[in-house]
Amino acid sequence: HAPMLWKDKDSGVLYFFWGNPRLKGGFPFQWTYSKDSGATWAEVQYPNFMNNIGPHSRQPINTAVRDKNGTLYIASDAIEGESVLWATRDNMKTWYDTGGRTFGRHTTFALLKDGTSILGMGGKNTDIDKFMPRSITRDGGQNYKVSKTPFCRLGSNQRPSLLRLASGRLFMAGDFNRKDREHPASITEKGSYVALSEDDGENWLIKKLPGAQLHEEEPVITIGYS
Repeated sequence: HAPMLWKDKDSGVLYFFWGNPRLKGGFPFQWTYSKDSGATWAEVQYPNFMNNIGPHSRQPINTAVRDKNGTLYIASDAIEGESVLWATRDNMKTWYDTGGRTFGRHTTFALLKDGTSILGMGGKNTDIDKFMPRSITRDGGQNYKVSKTPFCRLGSNQRPSLLRLASGRLFMAGDFNRKDREHPASITEKGSYVALSEDDGENWLIKKLPGAQLHEEEPVITIGYS
């Protein structure tokens, strides 16, 4: 469940993470890796945690980031409206729970320009005045500062995406409306969007995304679990 691919740009190794949320007593996640672009894969690896791990849902999200000090962070759902970053300082030999939790399930992450701070956007089951929250940590996931974004909160079957492009801009994708059509009065657009930020997510240029499809149950346009 909850597959996530991440390529280490330094080594070129491709990593595949996934979870087992309904397996009692299972690991928070497991992974394998490929050194030949997916032609062959290593045996499955399991995390060795060096501290007590907090509440979690055993399902990764959609991003992994490595900071300038070499620490690798894996995004995962926590409990209800929260997400957590699992971290390793020794290239996955050992792991630890960073301790903090974001204000949003399915939070999608990107490293900020200082090389250590991490921005988390959304994802769902939480809101600030019906807007999507953002969570920023400057201490490796121990604590988060939460504030409001210009994007609509999201619900079931919805998840935003966040990437840092080669240009240095942040790129985000999501939906203008929650699945149940509950949205801030100031958001009048329908469907899905892409957005660019030049300043680490302080301001966004938002553009409608064509090609998104109707939800399987509700009459809303969505990119689903992006």
